[in-house]
Amino acid sequence: MSDFLRPSSRVPRPRRRSITVAIGLGVLSMLLLAPLAPPATARGGPVPPAVSAPVTEFVLGPPVHAYRAQYGNTMRGEFVVGPSTTKAIIDVSVPSFGSTVTCGHRDDLGVEAPATEFTAEEWDRGPSLDIARPRRAEGWEGFFCSNSDPVEKWELGWTAVVVAEAPAVLALTDDPIALSSSSDRYTHRHEGTTTVVLGSRIRLVGAPGRWRTADEKPYLWAGLCCWADEGSQALEEARVSRDGAVFGFTMPTELEPFLLVAGDITIDVGTGTGTSPQTYPGYLKWTEFLAVVEVVEPSTTVVRLSTPVTLSFLRTPVRVLVESTGSTPPVGVVTFRVDGRTVGSTLLRRSDGGRARFTLPRLPRGDHTVTATFGGSPAEILPEFVHELGKAPSASASTRLRVLF
Repeated sequence: MSDFLRPSSRVPRPRRRSITVAIGLGVLSMLLLAPLAPPATARGGPVPPAVSAPVTEFVLGPPVHAYRAQYGNTMRGEFVVGPSTTKAIIDVSVPSFGSTVTCGHRDDLGVEAPATEFTAEEWDRGPSLDIARPRRAEGWEGFFCSNSDPVEKWELGWTAVVVAEAPAVLALTDDPIALSSSSDRYTHRHEGTTTVVLGSRIRLVGAPGRWRTADEKPYLWAGLCCWADEGSQALEEARVSRDGAVFGFTMPTELEPFLLVAGDITIDVGTGTGTSPQTYPGYLKWTEFLAVVEVVEPSTTVVRLSTPVTLSFLRTPVRVLVESTGSTPPVGVVTFRVDGRTVGSTLLRRSDGGRARFTLPRLPRGDHTVTATFGGSPAEILPEFVHELGKAPSASASTRLRVLF
């Protein structure tokens, strides 16, 4: 046999251990170079994590006790004013409770006359309100009075129809025939502005019996209002707990257009219980809650690793997708954490379409959890003073990353 063909005793043969290591490195190279296929829905998009509706809870303190009566009805027209009307005589049974009383009036365009303040003695004797000023030839005018007592607080209001011929003196009374509602009211006002998410559940928690007693079935109302006073949007699934301690309701999944005009949005909810001798709605006890809120759209964050397995001397690429229910993509900061420790962040711009990339630092051997958190987007004011709602913060589910060596 030729020496060229004869195996040389000087060439080392590969050992079994070297072959195993080489194969292992090859498999790892394939894992690192071939990104993991993303999960898909029937439409081929990413599958967001299952997220339960967020809950916002308000804990109620002591309410402000207030008496309130509302008078007048433009459909029946008990009260009328005209160009010749110069004075309003206020003849009601509501006492001043020893405090000053402020009265005023405005037309249906919101033009308001200077208010007049009466002493407690003047109010209890039956004051008169000077209303001499030019007025429109049609529409309606509103008259209102309120006292300054912080405990026995009340508000009175009348609506008068504008007609061509009306008496010189308008009598504002509490004739039961003209009375539209009368109530003993307890009001909770939440200070500041609270952020709430569309579709979230709201809980107003007080002492047992705050919203009703055990033998009363309450009349409920729950709505969102705005400064433009163009009505209210109903809140969903409003109900009171069995012990009357909790009033719960659900935010709508989208806002009516009139609520998107720049200005404060207010939650206005309450219950009425009892029977009144007066006309509709006929409830003696009202419990009310008012809060200014910033409404934001919900968002979801999904994080995806390029590979579930890596080596300690390699850095692993990460992709994140942030989605929301709005018409515009989320913008804001996405923060990345490994085992709960922040390792970096990236800025999500509108042009990114909710997608961002990041590269993790080198990690020690072992199993690690990777999460991404979207910090939320602020609201924007668009042309015509229309709100583009902000986006709520959201966090991804934890994703495991195994580092071999």
